[in-house]
Amino acid sequence: MTITEIPWLRLCLTHFALPDGHCQRQAAQPAQWLSALIVVLISGVACADKTDGLYDPERLLDIRIELPQRDWVELCGQTRNLVESLVSPPVDSPFEYFKGCVTINGTRIDSVAVRKKGFLGSLDTKRPSLKLNLDKYVDGVEYCDVDNLTLNNCKQDQALLSQWLTYRTYRRVGLPAPRLNLAKVTVNGKYLGIYANVEPVKSAFLRRNFGDSDGTLYEGTLADFTVGGISRFERKNSDDAPDDRVELRKTAEVLSAEPLDLHVLQQQIDLEEFMKFWAVESLVGFWDGYNNNQNNFFVYANPTDGRLHFIPWGADVSFSKGVLSFLFKRGATQSVHARARLPHLLYKTAETRRQYFATLNQLLDTVWNEEELLAETDQVEKLVVDHLGESQADSFHDALKAVRRFIKTRRQEIANELSKGEPDAPNAGIPGSATVVGAVTAKFDGQWSQQLSDDPIEVPIESLTIQVNDAESLQLDNLSLAIGQKQQVSSPGIDPGSPRLLFKGQLTTDRTPVKLELTVTKKSFRTNNRFPVRIQGTLIEGREGFSLFNPPISRAACGTVEFDAASTVPGESVRGSLTLKLYDVSWGK
Repeated sequence: MTITEIPWLRLCLTHFALPDGHCQRQAAQPAQWLSALIVVLISGVACADKTDGLYDPERLLDIRIELPQRDWVELCGQTRNLVESLVSPPVDSPFEYFKGCVTINGTRIDSVAVRKKGFLGSLDTKRPSLKLNLDKYVDGVEYCDVDNLTLNNCKQDQALLSQWLTYRTYRRVGLPAPRLNLAKVTVNGKYLGIYANVEPVKSAFLRRNFGDSDGTLYEGTLADFTVGGISRFERKNSDDAPDDRVELRKTAEVLSAEPLDLHVLQQQIDLEEFMKFWAVESLVGFWDGYNNNQNNFFVYANPTDGRLHFIPWGADVSFSKGVLSFLFKRGATQSVHARARLPHLLYKTAETRRQYFATLNQLLDTVWNEEELLAETDQVEKLVVDHLGESQADSFHDALKAVRRFIKTRRQEIANELSKGEPDAPNAGIPGSATVVGAVTAKFDGQWSQQLSDDPIEVPIESLTIQVNDAESLQLDNLSLAIGQKQQVSSPGIDPGSPRLLFKGQLTTDRTPVKLELTVTKKSFRTNNRFPVRIQGTLIEGREGFSLFNPPISRAACGTVEFDAASTVPGESVRGSLTLKLYDVSWGK
């Protein structure tokens, strides 16, 4: 019997719910309230957290979203650029809220805010990851005591198990981690498939896990504890307080001192707790988390003990070994991820290295239960197999086999590695970074070509201004513009065949070629978008190709474009204006 099969407790979990489990804050019938009160009085036990009903792992939610179709198309077309995510401090989210309504397990809530979220796979233009803010437009609106929902499309979590198993493993160890279950998601009558309903790391999460939400919460995306790097952390709350980042700064200073003072570090971070966080990440193969990739994590400055506490996030690539895992482990071994600054320094210290392996072995003895983990894969398979979306059905079963294979072989993989001795520390990772070095503005009036590679139509440019490193604007001759589609596109959130604008010219001084190539999502290539349209690409000065003595200079270009005309009929007008920033980029290591 599960906890939700106990009748009186299920009643509490669903907030004195209606019979089908709906728990939106609303008036109930007197008889229902009376029955609920009698049950609680007889049991003599206080109700459990009412949000448990929303994250019940045995329940497949049914979430139906409605919003104007034109708004949905614009939402799907919104994107973000990796380069902008490397800037310090991080740029504001490019995603805007659209007003719609949502029905959760039969309970309709009007005037809900819906927006896109995430990066990489989450930027899918057909079934994007979503955030739902239930009370943005009407104060006090909740469902099961929750006012925000995070719906991940699981594009990289193809077995629908990576997030499920990873967060559960953290919680079983006694660490704070989001709760999660799965949901059928439909938008405007079109079924999008199974999504992960992940508990947002917000005030309610902090109160439940730490007893308060008065401390400062930071999100780390390609961020680490270096004195010059703490601006990369994004502050998620405490908006009214000064952004002094004192907790992050103190930790960075301790980690910069030589030799490493563990006693002082312990005052900043609960090292015993961090050892568990670190060991779990290595154990489940979460290569895109803090310890290996300085990514996908939160840290909470808990005012109760004055220390930083780590919270996992974005765990959609663990419990399996795919191409991305092979490419991005970058020296991480089976038994230890230690590229981030904190674990790297701890691993190089004999005392804490021994403590780490003791913690890892303890987890293998007490938490890593292959039989229980495999039973959970069976549970998820049974729950979703008849409800997979069209794009999920082909990959699900192979991905499920890969997860089961990982579970069955993980213990032996680690044992085999450690039988040869403790592995050397991997090289310290350096997060990528981007610096603004210039700007571009342009007004254009061109014509659509079928493909840029098929003798595109080139027309003069009305205006183009390029400025780099505070110098005078580049003086250009022979300016022209070609607009069409290019089939091969590698940017996240940009589909093959997306529209591209190709500006070309020559420096007046020495005839050096200059090319500015930009791409916009298909769904954003239209007039009368409600919000600015993101556009991204590259500015290249010089002749392309290998040159030992005079290589071309390449800079990333990101910004917004507004279309006054946006036809995809060959020869018809594409007209508008754009504003960009130019970036020098270091991709880290």
